[in-house]
Amino acid sequence: MRMWDISTGQCCTGPRYNKEPLWSVASSPDGRCAALGGSNGTLFVRDIDSGKLLVPKNAEYTSTTGEMMSSNYQTRTIAWFPNGLQFASAGADYVVRIWSAETGDCIGDAFVYHTGTICSIDISSDGSSLASGSEDKTVCLWNRDSRELALDPLTGHTDTVTAVIFTPDDARLISGSNDGTIREWDRWTGSSLRVVKTHEQPEAIQTLSLSPDGFKLANGSTDGTVHLWDWTTDSSLAASFAHSGRVEALCFSPDGRHLFSGSDEHTVRVWDVVTEKDVHEISYEHDVRYVDYAPDGSTFLTVPESRVCIYDASNRRLT
Repeated sequence: MRMWDISTGQCCTGPRYNKEPLWSVASSPDGRCAALGGSNGTLFVRDIDSGKLLVPKNAEYTSTTGEMMSSNYQTRTIAWFPNGLQFASAGADYVVRIWSAETGDCIGDAFVYHTGTICSIDISSDGSSLASGSEDKTVCLWNRDSRELALDPLTGHTDTVTAVIFTPDDARLISGSNDGTIREWDRWTGSSLRVVKTHEQPEAIQTLSLSPDGFKLANGSTDGTVHLWDWTTDSSLAASFAHSGRVEALCFSPDGRHLFSGSDEHTVRVWDVVTEKDVHEISYEHDVRYVDYAPDGSTFLTVPESRVCIYDASNRRLT
């Protein structure tokens, strides 16, 4: 794990190393810690500033079923609840589980419906609902307390659902898929509100990010392009930003001015959304699977393979 200063591109903290490759990472709402999902299914919580392992308490800890792990299967996605006390994980065992970030205990029963690997989850801003997207081509909306489906599964995608995100007002849900489309759904009724085709020839969508005001949507695809949309009109805002490899991760800055993208070409790029310029590039030796900003915009972090790097956003240097 590393953290970076976005103005200079210098690494300001890290790298923090994990024993196995990281397949999923999520920063807590206050930006103080991160939940990490390893390739073997084990989950960890680390302090972002110090890198200290918070959960499990013992670095030599060996997890067992029902404790701090999702299963013996790869964890593909993690999302925090707004209170910062719990987070959810999901992956190749087809279910969603909720964990205590303080003790590592599994909280309540699993969310069970999907028949394929769960690739993405998101949690509503009030913490009452959870959304999941899966290789089974469905989007599910769940009641957090009952662990039951709030609606019948949302269908329409013709390939793996790779990304799901709630809009800032929680009224709608946006999903992206390997079928090359973005769909928007009414959270309360499940109605399909619109379908946006991102390419003339379908390219699989790997990731989505919505600006803090909900007006701009970015999608990253397998062809290396990052498309930016005015989500109020479905119109393209800019010429496509481009990597030479698959785009794995996207994140808007808290002020919506910059967009970060991570790719399997081993780079992170910083795009100025207003000027449509590529303003900075950071290179690694491995795929970059996750990028994120601290809530106050002071730092951002990147995850190449088993490292987490933390940067100072004012000068892009490692903290």
